[in-house]
Amino acid sequence: MPEVLKKVVTQRVKDGGFGNTSDYIRHLVRKDAQLAKAQKEFKDFVQVGMDDLRNDNVFSIEDVFSSLK
Repeated sequence: MPEVLKKVVTQRVKDGGFGNTSDYIRHLVRKDAQLAKAQKEFKDFVQVGMDDLRNDNVFSIEDVFSSLK
């Protein structure tokens, strides 16, 4: 690991309440896994919306208001 990154990790361990470097690295790996999961869920959500638009499975504003009458 480059010296600059070692200094960042050492400082974060001191300031961030981590017991040691390994705790901080595990924390980063967990956060990265959470981010990857959230990105996948968002991508899947957008894909479903795009599929609905392509299949015309959406309602127009007129359809919504006419159903309220």
